[in-house]
Amino acid sequence: MGHTGYIAFTVPGPPVPKERPRVGKNGGRTPARTAAYEKHVGFCALAARSSLSKTWPIDADAYEITLEIHELPKSRGDLDNYMKSILDGMQGILYGTDRRVRKATVTVSVDRLKPRAEVMIKVLE
Repeated sequence: MGHTGYIAFTVPGPPVPKERPRVGKNGGRTPARTAAYEKHVGFCALAARSSLSKTWPIDADAYEITLEIHELPKSRGDLDNYMKSILDGMQGILYGTDRRVRKATVTVSVDRLKPRAEVMIKVLE
């Protein structure tokens, strides 16, 4: 592709960890709170992509993700479930499938004044 650079953006508000699907008579369903957060992540990712002066390759072979999770005190999320909800929210917007994410760095800290997720994604050459 030859694309260099990265996209960085903030997902404002308390991060929401991926919850287990609720199983009913029609199969599994993502819980509403998780689905709403994934949609919120997607809107933030789309806005960041739209602000680029050149096109972003959603079909690259490999991506690297850096996530800084700033949660509220006493939050019950864990690192991998925060990552899952954010990766799923970006899927189809910044990459076709999260199987292409080959490297991830995730940190979790507490910020009672400004909970958020800081996201950076770059294409690996």
